[in-house]
Amino acid sequence: MRILSSPKRITAENDFSDERMRIIFAERLRDLRAELKFTQGDIADMLHVPVSTYANWEQGRREPGIGDIFRLLYVLDITADELFALEAEV
Repeated sequence: MRILSSPKRITAENDFSDERMRIIFAERLRDLRAELKFTQGDIADMLHVPVSTYANWEQGRREPGIGDIFRLLYVLDITADELFALEAEV
């Protein structure tokens, strides 16, 4: 079990603005798919979403819902830290 430490402060160096996080998420999603050698259609099929929906996530035009995020973690077999690139950003 993880013991919680004191809260961290948000600074310019660890900016978690919606726009910045959307860009990071879209880039990370695209990079992970490329690493796994899947097409957008492959991932969309695994998630049971239209290809246009998945493409919008990769382009940063839309954001997946929480259920879609859990399905992404499952089908890509990754952790939330890996998906959101938290270790590199924090």
